[in-house]
Amino acid sequence: MGGLRLGDALALCVVLADRDPVRYRRAAARWIARYADEVPDVSLEETQLFAAALAALLTSPKLALPVLRELVRVRRLVTVQSVVEDFVVVE
Repeated sequence: MGGLRLGDALALCVVLADRDPVRYRRAAARWIARYADEVPDVSLEETQLFAAALAALLTSPKLALPVLRELVRVRRLVTVQSVVEDFVVVE
């Protein structure tokens, strides 16, 4: 995921959560590490919010996606809008 912008890498994680849960777990862990490393003024609490939302994405996507959307908005992460904002969860 190193070649993708941070926001686009997050969008990829959202897609992987739906389509390939095995790959998703590793991608989400790598994304959290990148976030903590690349965002200059990141707090532990904010990193924990992202981590908790990503952890919940597999089992509770209807709860996790709004949290991710809000964090993306607040942090102004440039992402694939259609994935993070309009991703439809099919149960």
